[in-house]
Amino acid sequence: MEFAVKITETLVRIVKVDACDRSEAKRKVKEAYFDEKIVLGAEDYAHHDMEVLEPHDYQNDPSSSEWEEIS
Repeated sequence: MEFAVKITETLVRIVKVDACDRSEAKRKVKEAYFDEKIVLGAEDYAHHDMEVLEPHDYQNDPSSSEWEEIS
């Protein structure tokens, strides 16, 4: 039998920024993130989760990748 297992990794980084208020702080960090001035990597690893999926959960999911054969 074949099973689909969803692997989710969470990366976390706290960034300090000078701003007048919370909204400006978020805007500045969001802009830096999307401009790729902030790039999270392996050193920012915080958590992982694995979940066995039901077929209806992944069959039409565009994020599902090709089967990897693992023995």
